[in-house]
Amino acid sequence: MLFTYRAEGDPLAGPGVRPTAGFRASTFATSIEWAWNGQTRLWERVQNGTPHVDSAGDRIAVPNVVVRTTPYRDSGVRDSTGAVVPEAAAVGEGDAWLLSDGGAQPARWSKTSEEGPTVYTTTDGRPLELTPGQTWVEILPPGTGVVL
Repeated sequence: MLFTYRAEGDPLAGPGVRPTAGFRASTFATSIEWAWNGQTRLWERVQNGTPHVDSAGDRIAVPNVVVRTTPYRDSGVRDSTGAVVPEAAAVGEGDAWLLSDGGAQPARWSKTSEEGPTVYTTTDGRPLELTPGQTWVEILPPGTGVVL
């Protein structure tokens, strides 16, 4: 199982948990923002200043966002303008944040092989516990985002 979930109704708790209004990042050619909607109890995504919607026109909104900071490297591929297409380093370890239940919790991620799962833990090594429901994982370069 990729994620561990809290019991329905249990609040986000653990080392470093703090209330937050959202998360903002700017990477490559994209700006990203997640904002907490207390009425729907969901994190809503904005991309390049516009609400992010799916192919049906529905707003992207989820109970959990995991923000994983990961080094990027040259993939060896170029886009139509000749620019480097970056590729995230999938294997390794690093910092992460869990946005859940109107709060932010610092975390860690690790992945020992291409075939193995990514493991998410609290800063003291316990499994990261998410709100039951959908989860969006943002994989961003280090130093590109901030918890608001």
